[in-house]
Amino acid sequence: MANQFLIKETMMQMKNLLASEIDGLKGNNPIYAGVQLLGYYQKGDTPEPIIYYYVDPLNDPDPGPNDDGSVIVTGSIKLVHKFKGFVDISYYGHQSNTDFSPALNIILKKFGQVDLGTREVLCKNIQTVVDGSKIKNGTLKFNGGIGDRILTVNNSNVEVTDIVLDGNNKQPSFSLVFVADNSENVVISKTEFKNLTATVSGGNPSNNAYGLMLSPYGVRNFSIHNCVFKDIRKYNNTAVSGTPMVGQGFTGGIFLYNGSEPTTPTSNSSSGIIKGCTFENIVNILDDGLDFNTYSGYLDADGIRFYSVAGGVNYFDITISDCIFRNISKRAVKLSGVGLCRGIKMYNLTVYATAMQYPMVSAIKLDADTIVDGLKFYASTLSDRCTIFLQMQGNYNLQVRNVYANYVDGAIQIAPVNTENIRDLKFENITIDSYSNYFITQGGTVVASQKRISFKDCVALPAKDLVDKYAVRLGSSVDLTCGVSFKDCRIDGANIALSGTDISINGLDITLDNTNYIGNSTAGGSILSTGLSSSVNNYANVSIVNTNINILNVNAAFLTSNRSFLLTRGKGYAIDNLRLKVSDNVATNVSHLDIMGENVTVDNLLYDGTSSLRIGVQDYIKSSCFTNVIRTTRSTLAPKTFIICGNTNNANVSFANIYDMLVMDAPVMSFNSGAKYIVNGLSHNSTNSSPILDSSLTVPVSKNGVIKFN
Repeated sequence: MANQFLIKETMMQMKNLLASEIDGLKGNNPIYAGVQLLGYYQKGDTPEPIIYYYVDPLNDPDPGPNDDGSVIVTGSIKLVHKFKGFVDISYYGHQSNTDFSPALNIILKKFGQVDLGTREVLCKNIQTVVDGSKIKNGTLKFNGGIGDRILTVNNSNVEVTDIVLDGNNKQPSFSLVFVADNSENVVISKTEFKNLTATVSGGNPSNNAYGLMLSPYGVRNFSIHNCVFKDIRKYNNTAVSGTPMVGQGFTGGIFLYNGSEPTTPTSNSSSGIIKGCTFENIVNILDDGLDFNTYSGYLDADGIRFYSVAGGVNYFDITISDCIFRNISKRAVKLSGVGLCRGIKMYNLTVYATAMQYPMVSAIKLDADTIVDGLKFYASTLSDRCTIFLQMQGNYNLQVRNVYANYVDGAIQIAPVNTENIRDLKFENITIDSYSNYFITQGGTVVASQKRISFKDCVALPAKDLVDKYAVRLGSSVDLTCGVSFKDCRIDGANIALSGTDISINGLDITLDNTNYIGNSTAGGSILSTGLSSSVNNYANVSIVNTNINILNVNAAFLTSNRSFLLTRGKGYAIDNLRLKVSDNVATNVSHLDIMGENVTVDNLLYDGTSSLRIGVQDYIKSSCFTNVIRTTRSTLAPKTFIICGNTNNANVSFANIYDMLVMDAPVMSFNSGAKYIVNGLSHNSTNSSPILDSSLTVPVSKNGVIKFN
């Protein structure tokens, strides 16, 4: 039995064994037990020496052809080394600046585990072939063309760790890495996807350029964690890509797609986590000087993009958490919308925007059955603001909590693409530090019924010198449903317009300090309004409780346009503990408070101003009760009559405990049409001989307990 090895310093030496050395490896009593190889190109350039053994063609299985690593043909014989665990690529003769794709594919096919040894490896179209394949520790640099990519994962239990996937500033087919259908338990960790530059569009493969593409079908229990996606760009401009077009900007970090458009629905959805990843400088490059409608269509660079169609997967058990997005042209996360991309959960995401070519279109585009808990957006300046911070196109089951943004145009846009009921949307602990357009709106061209939309502990503060905009506009103009509730919120800077049934306000602070504000006509013009239709019968189940309105500054045009500070209209609604304060420098005697409807109860209303509370003037008031209504002010402006009732259909309205602190020579209460009014307790400072003016009524007001303070 041989007890020594034939020692060779390089692969070339081993491939050129002498005939005597070959004979020394053969037979029943060989001289050599095998060949010890000390290096590939030179001694010591591999991690450690390895032993190759003679293959007996009569007794040993054929190991296959020469592969320059595991199987070596020398002379008339074959030598084999059976690698175990990770195979260092130096054993297959890796050289810098030489395409290593064939050798990588051989290693993955035979052994399934590759160690790049911190080297940079030029390659293209690498494929996993066996389950449990692993690649680690180095750089895979793209060496292909537009029809190629770096890596395709075809198997389950694949791990890619500590790898840099360098696009070499080229454009791959769809993505640098693709995880194919039904590849389960795939782990990609501590890996960087970078330097992808796309200039060509047209046709599906070349119209998409992403770092990582995951099939939405059957890629179950995947884990993408602690990865970086950066410096990914796609041109959609005149100079580089030709005529810019909508749909030629698709690029990003991660894309849930496999290139197909199925027509049959399936439940074979992908699932997994994206955690602790950074997405940076993922951009479209456009021509300068475009307007919003143009550039928003040309942009399609997203950090994470989901895509689904009616015939494919419509629900994903996927969680995105603890990720950072920095300078993303269009959206940090884009869901498909229209209820075709449901089930996504997002936690603790942070978005930064600095020196953008155009403002980011949306931080997140939301679908139904979605959770967002923890989202922060920081723009360096107002010019880097997000245009539509949260854009929802799905209609139902949305939870958004613990959100902050400093500069946005619009904060929340509910823009359904079909008429299915908008329902069960919950927004909690939302803080918008500077909005330039709106806090909440129902946008888009499709109008749908609304119910169970709630806002709790939300704060919206306007941008400095906010132009004439609205803060909130919600309600269906089709069936006049609103279904909105506000609990312990502060919304400043512009008007709040809620149009429809089922409105609940319990704890709302509004401060208006905006010299540009004239009363945005799109949202009715009143600072707080519930009911914009001309018909009282369109509104029911409305309550306004614990509400404070503080008006510090408005544009003079608001004060000459007959706008209302407060406008409510409906059947069966209540106002309780509402305080409206107008600054002494605002001329309030031309704007009003308007209350209309049936079965209305008002209790504890405090108005600090000089204009009138108009009850049943623009529309009728019936079967309603007003108690503990107080007006007070420090303004030097001449006050107007406190309460005015004047509609021929007014009837059965009672007042109790009315207090007017203002000194004036005018009636405190004026009734000029309608019937069956009762005043039970009026205290005032008017010097007018008729503190309750009702001379035009057929049946006078029933007056009890009318007293003057002094």
